[in-house]
Amino acid sequence: MYRINKVDCTKKFYWEKAEKAYISNYMWMNNEYEPKVMVQMCYDDEALRVRFEVEESMPRSIYTVPNEPVYKDSCVEFFVQPTPESDQRYLNFEMNSKGTLLLGLGEGRHERQQPKRPNGIGFDIKSKVQADRWSVSYVIPFTWLSNIYPDFAPVPGHVMKANFYKCGDDTALPHYGSWHIVTSENPDFHRPCDFGEIVFQ
Repeated sequence: MYRINKVDCTKKFYWEKAEKAYISNYMWMNNEYEPKVMVQMCYDDEALRVRFEVEESMPRSIYTVPNEPVYKDSCVEFFVQPTPESDQRYLNFEMNSKGTLLLGLGEGRHERQQPKRPNGIGFDIKSKVQADRWSVSYVIPFTWLSNIYPDFAPVPGHVMKANFYKCGDDTALPHYGSWHIVTSENPDFHRPCDFGEIVFQ
């Protein structure tokens, strides 16, 4: 279980109040490449905020156009069912170190659609690459999320289902890591049955 704390995002260092989760379940490959990945989430009255920090030097980052296959690059991913009791569809946010976003919506791997994004709605994506690490952060506006999931309400006690991932299909050392363990025999992140719980505090 991961707990999302409410924070005042107008203050500096608000991420210090966000709980940390770690991608530590590396599966399927036997190349001993398991980059350390820390994930944080928090929220305010307007949006859900997501941040990944990856210990990885020289990340592959080829794709620059939204919805290109960034999972082939060094990539971090957030898959989430905001209202799992009433809607089985989940969103996938996949992003490389340049902040290029692949976004999808649907109930499974083969029914993905690109959700509509009204004018003025953005995810405020920020990315940073350093010598031995890289990070990305973004916001998911509640107004946008509620248009897709009318039953969604970011109130204390609300439970979402989700997983965090790290991958790199076409990197020099392909790898597949997750926060909540994935039970498939072959690489497959599109498994809501393996999502963990995310709880608003």
